[in-house]
Amino acid sequence: MTKQTMPPWQYGLGVGFAGLLTVGGAAMIIFGVNFVQEALAAKKWPVVAGEIKSVQVIREVDRNGSTRVETHHLTITYDYQVDGNAYTGDRYSLGDGSTASKRFNERSKAIAEKNKYPIGSAIDVFYKPTEPSLAILKPGANFGTAVPIILGFIFLSTGLSLLILVIRN
Repeated sequence: MTKQTMPPWQYGLGVGFAGLLTVGGAAMIIFGVNFVQEALAAKKWPVVAGEIKSVQVIREVDRNGSTRVETHHLTITYDYQVDGNAYTGDRYSLGDGSTASKRFNERSKAIAEKNKYPIGSAIDVFYKPTEPSLAILKPGANFGTAVPIILGFIFLSTGLSLLILVIRN
């Protein structure tokens, strides 16, 4: 039985794609580790009093074939001051961005959650000491901060597996 070999262009393409996945996965892991470290460090960021300026219920519609799924979540905009400088923020947490609530299937539940954040009420704002314009309302790591690490391991392992497969053939 003879071993079948692939043409040089296929070999080069396979090695190049495997290398891209491997390097991309490693880069995502490095970024993800730094992102989680920053999210954990945010628990020690200075806290100032802020004021809620707006709360919105955001409606999203996802289509999965003929099925249509509607969800709702909140976004919050707030003002705060650091060393006499005024800032406006809308980031809820690192990893969640501006999404300030879980996703609700019913708009009425999202509105009930919205009512917990009256306009003009005081709220604690955590700001990055070296960059006061970066602020969040909920410090710490969450699933969103771990996503780059998870995807990085998937890309890295896929790239290495593909590289081994290409080299063996």
